Amino acid sequence: MSVIDDALVAMRQRLGEVQREADELRAAIAAVQAVRVGSSRPPSDYRRAASPRRPTTAERAPRGENRRKILDAIMTKAKTAGEIEKETGIATATVSSTLLALVRAGHARKAARGYIASR
Repeated sequence: MSVIDDALVAMRQRLGEVQREADELRAAIAAVQAVRVGSSRPPSDYRRAASPRRPTTAERAPRGENRRKILDAIMTKAKTAGEIEKETGIATATVSSTLLALVRAGHARKAARGYIASR
């Protein structure tokens, strides 16, 4: 046998090994896909939904409007941020941060439950 014949034999053997490995990998992929069909896990190309966009300047409340609405809401009775949100439609996070700013400025104070405007 020549060197070329030896190389051909080695390549054919390696090709057989690679084809068996490829068959095993195909079977493994098929098994994983079959399991995934019944699972709630998203596919690998799943993309998260885009986060909600921030309002543009034209869509935002005018400067001081949220502060005024929140102060009006707590003028007569102590309320929590959640109660103020329901009454005014302002997001709870915005209500909470505004209430803290109002307390620091002395315009509101912490009550037993919620906040009330200072007099």
